[in-house]
Formats: sequence, structure tokens, C-alpha cells
Amino acid sequence: MTQSDAEVLKSQFSVILKSNLPPLEFELFSHYARRVVSESGEELLHFACTKIDDGHHYYLNIESFLPGTDITDSLKIPHQYVLFISGGEDRRPIGFIYGD
Repeated sequence: MTQSDAEVLKSQFSVILKSNLPPLEFELFSHYARRVVSESGEELLHFACTKIDDGHHYYLNIESFLPGTDITDSLKIPHQYVLFISGGEDRRPIGFIYGD
């Protein structure tokens, strides 16, 4: 992709993972997400997503990118790690995932 293509890449969904991920999983997922801090000071991982598929019973399939890049990554995240999913400007949110 060219730089002008990267400017067209827009987040349709946001996925934020829980703060209590196991250390190894947090480290692995942090290479594909932005680190954000909650109001209570907890470090969370935020994925900017172009596509989400919640059709698998164990994994959330996402296609995400880091802002300012033109590379998307396909990831499978266990549902139990997801704090919430929000929709983008042009799409309604899929919904919230909560519980233990």
C-alpha cells in the first residue's frame, strides 16, 4: 500500500482487552495494539479494527492495524480476554462482552 492508502484505512470497530490478562498474553497482544490507561490507572490494550467476526464460540476474529501504519493483522482473541467492543462511525457496535 502507498501512504495515501494508509490514510484511507479507518477503524470501524474498537476492541479493548481486560487489564488482568496473563503476562505472556499481554506482552504478545501488545505488539498489535495501542496501550491505553484507564481512569483507574490500569493499562489496557486497544485494537483499531477494520473487521470483526464474533461467530466462533471461543475466539473473536479481528483484523486490526496500528494508527499511522498501512498493515493490517488478523488475530484471534479468546472471548474471555475482551472487555468490550464498540462500533465505528459507520457501523453500530456488536455489543459488550462481560463476565468471567
